[in-house]
Amino acid sequence: MTRNGISPALELGQKFACLALPESRVTVSSFMDSDDGLAISQSLPADALSTWQDNIGRFHQQELSETSLFLWATRISRKPEILDEENETLKTRVYRLYLGIRLAVPYLANGRITSMTGANSDGTVRVRSSTSYHRT
Repeated sequence: MTRNGISPALELGQKFACLALPESRVTVSSFMDSDDGLAISQSLPADALSTWQDNIGRFHQQELSETSLFLWATRISRKPEILDEENETLKTRVYRLYLGIRLAVPYLANGRITSMTGANSDGTVRVRSSTSYHRT
């Protein structure tokens, strides 16, 4: 994953898992990433919302456009076009990042969480699976 200002730039062949945390009271001043494929950003990759609308729907598109905290797990894949166990592993990693932040930040409040996974298999970052979890 490379930096693209304040959002990730997912390279060709990379798979990803992302947690979108709307209504979060945590602010991120810049894009932060680690050497092991974990990252935190305040926005989605360029043109993501327009290319993801078919997969996430208009309602989620609006919600994601207003979200300012995104957690990422990425990795290079030999088969980025296939939704498989690699995607599940990335979802687990990004969820663990979320739990670590929950432990570290005294009061992390957010609205409904949206979990997305997908890849950049043809030069365009695409969501292949999306699930929302309501606040409990």
